[in-house]
Amino acid sequence: MLSNKLNHQYILAVSHGAVIGLTLQYLMPHRFRATYIDNASLTVITQVGDHWECSLYNDIRHLQKDGIAYTYEPTNRNEVSP
Repeated sequence: MLSNKLNHQYILAVSHGAVIGLTLQYLMPHRFRATYIDNASLTVITQVGDHWECSLYNDIRHLQKDGIAYTYEPTNRNEVSP
């Protein structure tokens, strides 16, 4: 695993939402059967022993002003609540 090679340091990955979604489905299939990732959202996953945990999913709070999210909302969201 990449985290083992880097002595468990933090890794920042910037990617297309589809790659992030597929990664979540691969690492945590019991939790993410389908995903939807907003543009510029933040997702945090952490390796804990032999498994992975998601502590932040599709977060767009940094795009909000006065409680209003400034993001594109598709009409067909195929999303699973984390």
